Amino acid sequence: MIQIDNTSANDMFDGLSSKLMNYLVDDIYNEDSPVKIVVDNDAVFDIPMIKQVNYFLNIVSQNGLIKLTKIGNIPPAIVKDLYSQRFIVDEMIESKITKLTKETDSTSIEIVKILCFLSGLIKKRNNSISLTEAGIRHINSPDLFLILFNAFLFKFNWAYFDSHEGEDIGKFAAGYTLYLLAKYGSVERDVNYYADLYFKAFPFLKNQTDAFGYNFDNSCYSYRTFNRFLLYFNFIENRSKTWRAERILTTDLFNRFIKLNCLS
Repeated sequence: MIQIDNTSANDMFDGLSSKLMNYLVDDIYNEDSPVKIVVDNDAVFDIPMIKQVNYFLNIVSQNGLIKLTKIGNIPPAIVKDLYSQRFIVDEMIESKITKLTKETDSTSIEIVKILCFLSGLIKKRNNSISLTEAGIRHINSPDLFLILFNAFLFKFNWAYFDSHEGEDIGKFAAGYTLYLLAKYGSVERDVNYYADLYFKAFPFLKNQTDAFGYNFDNSCYSYRTFNRFLLYFNFIENRSKTWRAERILTTDLFNRFIKLNCLS
């Protein structure tokens, strides 16, 4: 935890004080946090990940129980149904490098199940899943935004889908990234712009520069933060010519949910 030691501007924190940075690390919903997360009920179901999760919850609701495969995966027919909605597409599948036959062929579908469990929306018994009381209560509800956003921010292991070292990179102080995007994201920038500011603030997370000087830390941070988080919420636009986000700017959706807190 960053200690609340003063209220002076700190260049390491892009001008924020240690006190304000502490909110972004540990208490983002504090009324004095530099960034505010505001739920726009009218826009919740414009968010790809929310739409995909809600569609999945409706499938579970309609079936009552869904029998998982022997290894505990979502049945292939449901996987294909989910993907066919094209809420979120997978570059490996779209380019036909990977054929969609099972849950683990699509990262976004794997994440759907993980988030639903982490959020307490579904439960597993006798290798079958069903909705919990919370799942029944929140299905088709704008409440899903905060439930899933918080599960992604605070419960999901961001290192789950990559081989990078440094499990905390990106997830630690993700609120600071939201702050930086709220401040600078309206202009198209290289993702290294944000990675450099992130590691300037948290140099103790850096550990992956190779003998040739290639910075794996920036790559890890950018991949987890932009490709595996914010693109799923359509909070950033990938302006690169490749599937991997390299040049980005914030979207209208981001601006409707994430705002700078103008403190006096």
